[in-house]
Amino acid sequence: MRMLRDASREVRLQAIEAFNHRRISQALLPELAQYLREESQKDLRRALIDALWLHRDRVSGVRPIIAQAATGDPDEEIRLYAQGLLQQKE
Repeated sequence: MRMLRDASREVRLQAIEAFNHRRISQALLPELAQYLREESQKDLRRALIDALWLHRDRVSGVRPIIAQAATGDPDEEIRLYAQGLLQQKE
């Protein structure tokens, strides 16, 4: 989680991309939700939404985080993207 707080955008992106390949624990969700609310880079928020979405069936609590982004993200494109994920048929 320390890497998500790094000043370097590239380091933060690498940390997010790592979640595509490793399990996200329930304990990390509050920190990831906070990061999603605070990250200023739109592409990094979207990358984290994608990483979280991969874990939606294995970790309870992911969908509410995506729902928060769908209504509360400052960028309309991100809100619409998150809304689209939540509307997908599984």
